[in-house]
Amino acid sequence: KHVFEKHEPVFLSGTRSTAMHMTALGHFGFVESIGLEGVETMISGVDGFGGLGIFVDTAIHDSTLTARTFAETLAISGDELLACMRHVPSCCVMFCEYAKEFVKSASSCGSHGALIEASKICCRQTLHY
Repeated sequence: KHVFEKHEPVFLSGTRSTAMHMTALGHFGFVESIGLEGVETMISGVDGFGGLGIFVDTAIHDSTLTARTFAETLAISGDELLACMRHVPSCCVMFCEYAKEFVKSASSCGSHGALIEASKICCRQTLHY
């Protein structure tokens, strides 16, 4: 769990993606572009960002997420995810199948919305889901 003050960045465009972040509490500004220029979309509720960073060590954020109020996110790195899966082999099989499809489809996604839709399709294609 990570806590952010108003105007504090969760992650910045161009930085290395080391974990998947799930928004949990508060309001966030999301700018989908390389660099600081772009249109900010307000986000509240649960949403996921940086999921590719769980699978690929060299993933770079192509967007910026900033807390617009006091806010919380939940984050999990690839190493933390692997540690969890060691204790549940059936989960590991399901996740590996999903990850293979997700990494394949993520390279063709041009936006955060497209990436979310691709992840949903990959879930449906996973036999164990």
